[in-house]
Amino acid sequence: MQDRAGLPESLERAFEHVKSEPGDFELASKRAAAWATVQQKGRRGQWLDRWKLFIAGLAGVAVAALAVLIPVQVSHWQTEGQPGAVPPRYSQDAYQQKVDHYRSLGFEVVHVNLESGLDLVYDDRTVYAFEDGRRTKLFEIDRDDRVAYLDAHGAYIALYSTSAKSAKGEDRDDLYLLNTQTLATQKIDTTGEVMWAQAWNVLPAKLLYAQRDPHSKKQQIVAAEWKTGQVEVLLETGERYYNRARNYYQSVVIDNGYGIELLVEGDTGREWREIARSQDGSLQTYDIDGDFVHYFDKSAFYRYSIRERQTIPILQTGGEPQIIRYGSSDYAYLISVYKENEPYEPLTSSKMRYGTLELWRAGRDGEAPHKLWSKADVAHIDRHLFELTTTGIAPHQQADWIELKAGSSDNWRLLVNRKTDEVKEVPVNQQN
Repeated sequence: MQDRAGLPESLERAFEHVKSEPGDFELASKRAAAWATVQQKGRRGQWLDRWKLFIAGLAGVAVAALAVLIPVQVSHWQTEGQPGAVPPRYSQDAYQQKVDHYRSLGFEVVHVNLESGLDLVYDDRTVYAFEDGRRTKLFEIDRDDRVAYLDAHGAYIALYSTSAKSAKGEDRDDLYLLNTQTLATQKIDTTGEVMWAQAWNVLPAKLLYAQRDPHSKKQQIVAAEWKTGQVEVLLETGERYYNRARNYYQSVVIDNGYGIELLVEGDTGREWREIARSQDGSLQTYDIDGDFVHYFDKSAFYRYSIRERQTIPILQTGGEPQIIRYGSSDYAYLISVYKENEPYEPLTSSKMRYGTLELWRAGRDGEAPHKLWSKADVAHIDRHLFELTTTGIAPHQQADWIELKAGSSDNWRLLVNRKTDEVKEVPVNQQN
C-alpha cells in the first residue's frame, strides 16, 4: 500500500457527498439520517431579540424588495428560452441568501424552492408560506414545536410538526398536506411518533408513513391520500419496528434488518407477504420494481420474484454490493462488491478505510457468477461503481462498451465489453 496522509472519517464522508452522485439507495439513507437529526436536535439556533420578532409581521414589503437582490430570475426562465431546454442551475449562494434573510427576520426555515419561489418558514406559533413577496399563514403550532419538510408529490407537500413534549409521551406528532397551488392545508390525525414518510406513486397518489404509539408500543404503516387526506392503516405490528421502506406503484416493501415484508395487490385485494427472515439483523432491501424485489444480507445478494413467489440467490458477495446493470438476456447482472480490509469501528477508528473492489457478472441462466475484475487498496469513498451514460473514448464508442466510474475517484475508469466480458482499467489522462 502506498503511503497516504490519513484523513478523519468525517472528511471522508464529506468528500464522498460532494464528489459522487448518490443513487436512490444512498439518497434514502441520507434522507433517513436527516430525518433522525430533525427529531433529536430541535431548534438549531436561539431566537433573536423580541423587537426583531415584532417587525417580522411587517416584513412582507421588505421581502418583495429584497427579492430583487436575490440572483434568481424564475419568471425569466418561465417565459423565455427554447421548449424542452434544461432548467437553470441555482447557486448555493442564492439558496443561502434566502435562508439567511428569513433567519434575520426571526424565522426557522422549513423549505426553500428557488424554482417555484414558494418558501416555507415558521416562528414561535405559526407556519407561513412566502411567495412573490406575499406571506400566507398556513397553520398554528405550539411554542418550541419543530417543523420539517417530508416529501412532495405533484402540487402537494408533506410537512411534519413534532413537539418537545413528544419525547415524554405527552403529545403526538402532526402531519400536514399542503396544496402548493391553493396553499390550503390538511391536518392528518396521527398516533404518537411519526418514524418516516415518503410519497407513494399509487392511484390515487398517497403519502406512505410509519407511526408508533408510545403507550401500546405498536407501529402502524399508514397511507394518507394527498388530495382528500383520507387515511388507511396498512399494517399494525408490535414486533421490531420497520425503519426502511421502498415502493413501486401498488407494491410496498418494508424491512427492519430481521425481516422483509411485501405489500402486493392479490386476487382478493392487498396482502402482506414475508419474503425473508434473518437472525443477525443484516437484511436490507436494495430496490423494488414491477417484477422483483432485490435485497441482501451480509453474505449474499438475492432476487425475489413477486409473480412466482420465489427467491433466487444472485451472488455470494461477502461484502457490500451495488447493482450497476440489471438482469437482461445478454448480460444478466453487472454488480460491484466492496470488501473492506478490516472491520470498521466508528467510535474508535480514525484511519482511512480501504478494501478490495470487485466487478461481477451474475444471474445468467445456467451459469455460475463470474468475477470480471478486482482492484485492491480502494478507498471506502470509492466503493461503488457507477455507469457513465456517455463515453467519448476512442476507439470504444460502440454500444458494446460500458464505462464505469468509481465513487469520487477521477484518476481511472473501467471499460467493460458486454459481449466478451473484457475489462480495461484506463487512467483518465490516457483516455483520449
